Amino acid sequence: MKQALILAGGAGRRLGWLGRRYPKIALPIADAALYELHLAMLAREGIRDVVIVVPRDSQQLCGMIEAWTKAGRPGTRVRFLVQEDPRGIAHALQICRPVAEEQFVVLLADTYLQVDSLRPAIERLHRGDVAAVLSVRTEHDEAVIRKECSILLDDGGFVLDIVEKPRRILSNVKPCGIYFFTREVFRAIQRTPPSSLRGEVELTDAIGVLARGQQRVATEHIIEYDINITCPEDFLKANLRRLAVLGGDSFISPTSRVHETARVVCSVIGPGAAVGENASIIQSVMLPGASMRSGGSARNALVHDDTIYTLPSSEDAP
Repeated sequence: MKQALILAGGAGRRLGWLGRRYPKIALPIADAALYELHLAMLAREGIRDVVIVVPRDSQQLCGMIEAWTKAGRPGTRVRFLVQEDPRGIAHALQICRPVAEEQFVVLLADTYLQVDSLRPAIERLHRGDVAAVLSVRTEHDEAVIRKECSILLDDGGFVLDIVEKPRRILSNVKPCGIYFFTREVFRAIQRTPPSSLRGEVELTDAIGVLARGQQRVATEHIIEYDINITCPEDFLKANLRRLAVLGGDSFISPTSRVHETARVVCSVIGPGAAVGENASIIQSVMLPGASMRSGGSARNALVHDDTIYTLPSSEDAP
């Protein structure tokens, strides 16, 4: 498998001011932009043909991704397709049909992932007896599953049913934001009616069409952690989880300025940020260029420019 399709056409409205400041695929996650993490993960698996679906007026974003790819991943080829009229994930995927190979990875651009290897899912698809493989993990917080989607599996790990944003969960196994498809998924999307939820063809419904067809949908437990970043609280959680991967209590950018008397605990201090004397930053993210005055404090917060946005406490903090 050599190709990945990254779906980044959403506007990020639920992120509020954060979504207006950053395209979701470019959200800063500690030491890297989200697209950098995605492309690096794909390159580790030998996947270097990447198609990214972007919204209209994304020239600056595309230029930024191209520049980083040439400098950091010179063996990766990145192409862009524009989703002029955003009508959901399945619509974004269908735009890729003319350029898609026989088998490919689909990645939701606004998902932060921690995964050791995609290889088990790729090899499972290569056997040829399934139309798709879902990456999954066990999730014991039912609220997380209800926010996304739920699946019912048979004893062999094949999908029997899949429901978007269910009132009652079908199991504690949760699909994650990376999928492995054959071109059968395009035919399934065409056969899938719009949902009553949003009036759009849902990718989960199309997967259900596949699962009930002649070729089944398999699952692989390859994800250690994932979070779909749809609100500022999700963004904070993703950054705090990234700290555990980096192996330190906090990440402080080399280009930031942190006074020696400041207290920084379990936090991210972005490039160009400034923290004054006796300031306290706890379980928070200071975005690039943000500033904290002397004696100021932030806890469970995002700091943008000189404004502190305090969020509910993160239960996922390390």
